[in-house]
Amino acid sequence: MILLDDLLVGAVDEGARVEGLAYAREFEGFVNDSRNVRGGELFVAVRTDRADGHDFITDAVRRGATGVLCERVPQHEGETVGGPTVVVVHDTRAALRAWARYLLRRQGPLTIGVTGSVGKTCTTKAIAGVLRELGDDPRAVFENDNFNDLLGLPISLSRLDPVHQVAVLELATDSAGEIAQLCELVAPQLGVVTNVAPAHLEHFGTLERLAREYGALPEAAGGSLVLNADDPLVVAMAARTRAPITWFGAGKHADVRATDVRADGTSTRFCLQCGGFEGRVELALPGRHSVYTALAAAAVALALGHSPDRMPAALAELRPVAGRLNTLRHTGGGMLLDDTFSASLPSALSAVDTLEAFGAVGVGVGVRKGRMNRDAHRPRRIAVLGGVSGISGGFGVDEIGAAVARAADYVVGYGDAAEPVLRAAVQAGLPEDGVVMAATVEEVLAHLGPLLAPDAGHSGEDFAPPASLASVAAVAPGVLVKGNEASRLERVVERLMDGGDSSQLVRQAPGARQVVPLQLDRAAWMEVDLGAIAANLDALKRIAAPAEVMAVLKADAYGHGAVRVSRLAVQHGAAMLGVAVLGEAATLRERGITAPILVLGYTPAWQARDVVRVDVAVSLYSMDVAQALSRAARALDRQPARVHIKVDTGMHRLGLAPEEVAPFARQVAQLPGVQIEGVFTHFAAADDADPSYTLTQLARFREVLSQWEDAGLTRPRYVHAANSAATLRFPEARFNLVRTGIALYGLHPSADAPCPPGFRAALALKTQLAQVKDIGVGEPVSYGCTWVAARPSRIGVLPIGYADGFRRAPANWGEVLVRGRRAPLVGRVCMDMCMVDLTDVPGARVGDEVVLIGEQGGDRLTAEDVAARLGTINYEVVSQILARVPREIVSR
Repeated sequence: MILLDDLLVGAVDEGARVEGLAYAREFEGFVNDSRNVRGGELFVAVRTDRADGHDFITDAVRRGATGVLCERVPQHEGETVGGPTVVVVHDTRAALRAWARYLLRRQGPLTIGVTGSVGKTCTTKAIAGVLRELGDDPRAVFENDNFNDLLGLPISLSRLDPVHQVAVLELATDSAGEIAQLCELVAPQLGVVTNVAPAHLEHFGTLERLAREYGALPEAAGGSLVLNADDPLVVAMAARTRAPITWFGAGKHADVRATDVRADGTSTRFCLQCGGFEGRVELALPGRHSVYTALAAAAVALALGHSPDRMPAALAELRPVAGRLNTLRHTGGGMLLDDTFSASLPSALSAVDTLEAFGAVGVGVGVRKGRMNRDAHRPRRIAVLGGVSGISGGFGVDEIGAAVARAADYVVGYGDAAEPVLRAAVQAGLPEDGVVMAATVEEVLAHLGPLLAPDAGHSGEDFAPPASLASVAAVAPGVLVKGNEASRLERVVERLMDGGDSSQLVRQAPGARQVVPLQLDRAAWMEVDLGAIAANLDALKRIAAPAEVMAVLKADAYGHGAVRVSRLAVQHGAAMLGVAVLGEAATLRERGITAPILVLGYTPAWQARDVVRVDVAVSLYSMDVAQALSRAARALDRQPARVHIKVDTGMHRLGLAPEEVAPFARQVAQLPGVQIEGVFTHFAAADDADPSYTLTQLARFREVLSQWEDAGLTRPRYVHAANSAATLRFPEARFNLVRTGIALYGLHPSADAPCPPGFRAALALKTQLAQVKDIGVGEPVSYGCTWVAARPSRIGVLPIGYADGFRRAPANWGEVLVRGRRAPLVGRVCMDMCMVDLTDVPGARVGDEVVLIGEQGGDRLTAEDVAARLGTINYEVVSQILARVPREIVSR
């Protein structure tokens, strides 16, 4: 509960004043995301690097906020918002901290600060849990529930009540000096440092700097300390304080010590020694690392004077924390380890170590006897891995990969960020056919589905990995799901867990569920909706049936990303993949794509050996190339080179004239090492309103097929002619395979050949406002001064230009969407930037999202709109968005 009077007194130095009437004087709590308002809260308008909370005051009030803490009087369409109590301060963050400091000093609970690299939240909750068990009143203990920085901690203290006698507060940092500021705020009387490990090094660079930052807590603790005796960098902190220290660890010098540690992947057992007491502890927490969590909690209890003989019972009541190796049940009845809150090198290793212990009863700490997943008579183990923060290059990748190879039978990698670890796992001995990649939650579930059946398989010395993960019928009852915040793998856990209780998952507040954090290296990006591509492919399969579908991936899947689209397409039933050149096919093979591939374009004779090595089919219309392929297949002693003979029925591009096809095919059929897998043609005008020329080409192709049979040639496996437009418009052209490209991505082949209702465009192109400035009448914008302001104008600068594929001339994009309104481009497009006129877009400011292709505020700019403006086609628009524009994967 927040009292208005307390806020005004606590934040008096920040100029706190009520603007207008005080409609409400008590509030249920603070909230700084309008989407999380439930009713009765005080909305805090905070400015961040990505957004300004003042822009969401109206939304917060509409959702039920009864108060607002802000730096300027809120406005909506020129009028003051009526209804809530409005408190205006100089700086909302500083005002929150001032109020929190005032509240803690006034209520006076014993404050316990907890910091360290990993395990802070679990340790904080364990300390609170043990003190509740050992104390007289369980209600007397408060903990801040992972709201642990200079913004979050004050917000969490809105739940601090007079009944609370102890406040256990997690303290986190991502910048030098933050722990010292937090200590000044909360004035800890007891300080706990869990460890110093290689997490958060992206902020501090070295472990020594990180230790220096955490050491601010021992310096500030006003009473006593609890420190990890097994961590040398924590031990060194003793020199920075005169406070009495209670040490915890596995070593003989620890005051609170664990011996005879045993773990089985779902629980942990050890002998607790402290204060002359020795007793057995049964933890309902998985993982050997949980022993340190329990020891820290016991050490705090000991430092506060509690009797050791009650500690085993108190520790036995601890339960896993949501998203931190929380032990759930998956739909197949086996163990589901949810470790999706975050992922650093140390936490990833601990998670994989816990999976390794699953099913191996009686495994002691440090015991490694070969690869455990070859032990007989134990359940199989699956790992679903996303990104791991703070690892790059060789740092940490090989270490995690080796651990995964020891622990897991099967691994599903989620997203591009997981691929380096999976490659390292294969290099460390994990069979390649026990590894798959997935780009969407649906793909992960599709891979796991056949494994999560009640008839769980077991692995023994004669265990052989399956031909592919997706084809396995036996189950692995042990599943670990681990990834960083950007991976958002709680969405996988939500779909896997038996019962679907979302309260056990992380990031379930409405605001968190709606946002997937962008992990980009620049402020211009492309969003690729793989869910749309999957739905489009499913629709194309229904349209083409009984013909099969080739997913065409030319030009990096029309700019959408060939590797990820190929995986998705194969998962959703594409029979073949089509590329333009051999290099595109080789890239797919290098990334583990084993599906049939056809090179649709020109393959010179000198690439024949590479064609055979890469094992792809090629378009064929040259005897020189056919003979080169024959020689290559024999020289390499490989499978026959597969070819699709191309017929030029009127496109007059690559291919044989119709009358040349049968004689040519007869010669090719006699070449050793060459297999005719298909015959095909390409339509020149299937997307045109007039069908006559397409029907002419189709008749010529049918005549070729008749001549083929008259020549006594065996009809090849694949006969194909239809591109996207023909697939949609000419059922008679589908034969037994169709080649779908542009329609696969939800883009219309042409105005005369639109995609059917229900197809969704998969691509959006976005950027942000980098600067907003006002210019006067007569002032020019950009190179050449070709645009001059005819009125006082507000100009926005966008960090995207023609070097990104954002066309400069002879025409440019024309307009973009800002705050749901169309804003015209002005001046010449530069290599890396362009400018827009924001004069008619009220409130536009730096950081606002700008849509170049996609939807915003009820309006939409399509690739077709852009193509019409540029005088080209949508194919060119999307395929020319260059690789330096990062791709962000979404699945709606």
